[in-house]
Amino acid sequence: MLHGVPVRFRPEVQSTETRNNSGFPCFLTLILIDHQNKTRNKTRNTIEVKIVKKPYSIPKLHIPRDDRGKPIVKGGDWFVWFRYEGQKHPLKYRKDLNRIPTYRERKKVGQALAQVYHEMLKDGWNPLENKYNNKTAAPLTVGSAIDKALSIKENQVATSTYRAYKSHVETFKTWCESKNILGKPAEDLTRQEFSQFLDHIEKKQQGTSVNNHKRTINLLYNELVKKFILDRNPIAGVDSRKSKPKKNTPYSPDQLKTIIEYLRENDLTLLNYVRLMMFGFLRTIEVVRLKVGDIEQDVMRVDTKTDARAYIKIIDSLRPALDQLIEQNSDKEAYLITRFNKPHRWIPDEKSRYDHFQRRFKKVKDELGIGSDYGLYSFRHNAAFAIYRSFINDDGLTDNKALEQTSKIMRHKSTEVTRKYLRDIGATLPADYSHRFKFDL
Repeated sequence: MLHGVPVRFRPEVQSTETRNNSGFPCFLTLILIDHQNKTRNKTRNTIEVKIVKKPYSIPKLHIPRDDRGKPIVKGGDWFVWFRYEGQKHPLKYRKDLNRIPTYRERKKVGQALAQVYHEMLKDGWNPLENKYNNKTAAPLTVGSAIDKALSIKENQVATSTYRAYKSHVETFKTWCESKNILGKPAEDLTRQEFSQFLDHIEKKQQGTSVNNHKRTINLLYNELVKKFILDRNPIAGVDSRKSKPKKNTPYSPDQLKTIIEYLRENDLTLLNYVRLMMFGFLRTIEVVRLKVGDIEQDVMRVDTKTDARAYIKIIDSLRPALDQLIEQNSDKEAYLITRFNKPHRWIPDEKSRYDHFQRRFKKVKDELGIGSDYGLYSFRHNAAFAIYRSFINDDGLTDNKALEQTSKIMRHKSTEVTRKYLRDIGATLPADYSHRFKFDL
């Protein structure tokens, strides 16, 4: 009986998936059959179970090992293998697997290769004839290849990053369609054609945006090569465009004082936003990701630009504001900074939450007559400037030591990143050197 219905098994099996003696996986197909029960003059339902054999086994990665069971990398023959119907011996695929120098990377790529072959087989690929469903396998087009790569990346990157990728892809596909390029084989896209696309973008947007489009499309093509879906990236080597990205300028001491006084009187939520940026060195997008549950004793957890999660010390200057916010709502799933002016379960995605505070702060700037060179990010610049100069002027640290300490607080990957950041905001300018001159002009 299966759910109260008589079941007739042919042949006899006990599960919805099994393997036959040759090692091939099998499907169990359930077929509903009506027949007349003549003795009781009633219609009963029976289920007949048939075994339908797959023509292939699941692809696996072969890792050669020595007598002690240790993987052999140098000189070892690594390959992905699977059995296919009608073949006495397993089919083996190596691609460039044995050229990868390290065990960890070779295993990672090999497992990805096995997964790709499994997906192809499930889609009906015949490896003996290179056909899908009795049709010759058609190459991926520019459009379908980019869409496939984008779908792969969707589960690998943050929502905001995926949204940016998708926007760049739509712009690229629209242009390709206008040039009758969208339907050509993916690897036949030329560097000249891609350069023309960048020219098209550059006429409408700044160089930074052009390079963002270039990075996205290049990254997606590289993803297809990495997954062995394409053999090469046809746009590799296209130069980036020169750009002068517009950066927020730190506020002057008077501007900073004026803004803080205004926020203290008119918008405490924005003031707390600024406190998190200056005392916690959070980026603007990181502030809107914070939830009440991310605050624990003297540490707060935050989803960052470079890491899945970072831990940031809550300093004394920030503690009172956080305690006050949590007193208003202790729900751990509530976002800390919201349009409701208190912690709340705010439904919109992070981009919408971020945009809300950008618009909100623009009204403050307009009210105070502050220009477009300044923004919320300027507060983080002011904090970085202040703490770096304090390490030098108050603590007497050398430039290198001050950079090390500032880099740790700002969560930069290296002191070189911090040095460039501080140079861009004018924090590394030398002290007055007038006394070095021995002449008057």
